[in-house]
Order: sequence, then structure tokens, then C-alpha cells
Amino acid sequence: MMTLTFLVGLILGFVGSIPIAGPTSVIVLKNTLEKGNREGLDVAVGAGVAEAIYAFFAFWGLTAALVHFPGIVNAARIVGAVLIIVVGVYLVLQRTSARRRRQAPESDRQGHRWLRGFASAIFNPTLLVTWTTVVTALHAMSLLRMRGIDAVPFALGVGVGIMGWFFLLVKLVQRFRDRLRPESLNRVVKGMGWALIAIGAVVMSRVALKLHFG
Repeated sequence: MMTLTFLVGLILGFVGSIPIAGPTSVIVLKNTLEKGNREGLDVAVGAGVAEAIYAFFAFWGLTAALVHFPGIVNAARIVGAVLIIVVGVYLVLQRTSARRRRQAPESDRQGHRWLRGFASAIFNPTLLVTWTTVVTALHAMSLLRMRGIDAVPFALGVGVGIMGWFFLLVKLVQRFRDRLRPESLNRVVKGMGWALIAIGAVVMSRVALKLHFG
């Protein structure tokens, strides 16, 4: 049964990471484009660990707490939207030169990249809401036994699935990374930044309308 729980977590982690509109995906893409494959994967590993922690607590029983305190859900979404906007503004304002692109891998330590990826996910409480929703759906469909001990293989599967998707994404980006000039890279990064700002604004607007109209 634990094997099935692991596989379900792996599939959900992989599929759930495919949309590239989140701050973690954008940071992975940015590091891959500017610095290289290893740099992008290091960020992905940190983010995968953080999101696996959220999946663990959601499976372990935090679902009930969020059901009884719905205000936590709205607060988490607002904080997540603010994080998305902050990351978007950072990307819009940052510029990359040819010299900076060459020096980037040398000045960026692996531990810092892991921490950056971890922070991009752990400070995004929207992910906790997402995994709570997923776990609630699994419980409703009776696909898995919802025992606390199964939170471990589920979280491990989620982490492996997330890292698996980002590994594939990095490999795809590798095909055209070296063809991008710094000017083109700046446009790509800035475009991702504006997209994040728009997404964050939409999320905040939806929460505000929900709170206003009840």
C-alpha cells in the first residue's frame, strides 16, 4: 500500500509542476537560462524538498484544521500572491549582461541555490492550500488509506515527481539556452516577471472579491 501511496504522490508531484506560471518554475528557468543546467536543478531540488514538506503535513492531518479555520486559506492565498508579485518585480527590474552571464556560475554557490529553491516554495503557503485540496480529493475518492504513517511515502513521491519534472524541463531548456543573447534573455526574463505580476494581481483580486461578497 505504501508503494501505491508513493506512486500517487510521484504522479501528482510531476503533473502538478507542469504549469510554469509559479515562482518556483520561473526561478528554475531563470537559473537554467542564465547559469546552466546544474544551477537550475539545484534550485529545483530545494523547491522539491519544501513542497514535499507541505504535502506531508497536508496528508498527515492538517486538512481538518484548514476546514475548521477557512480564514487561513484566504490568508495563505494573499501571502502567496504577494510572493508571486515580489518575484515578478525582481525579474522585471533585473538585467543580465554577457559578462555577468559568464561570471554567474562562479559566484553562485550550490548551497545558496538549494536555499533559494527551498525558500521559493516554503514561503509560498498557497502550496499548502493546494496540497490540502489534493489530499481532500484523494480522501473523497477513497483512492488511498489516509493514515498518518502514509504521509511519508506520499511526501517522498511528491518530491521525486517535482524534481523529475524540473529535470525534464531543464533538459528541454538546454536545447536553446546557448542560442540566446543577453538582450534576448533579458526580454524572456522580463516577460516571465510581468506574467507573475499579472498572476499575483489576479489571485489577490479574487480573494478580495470573495471576502467582500462573502
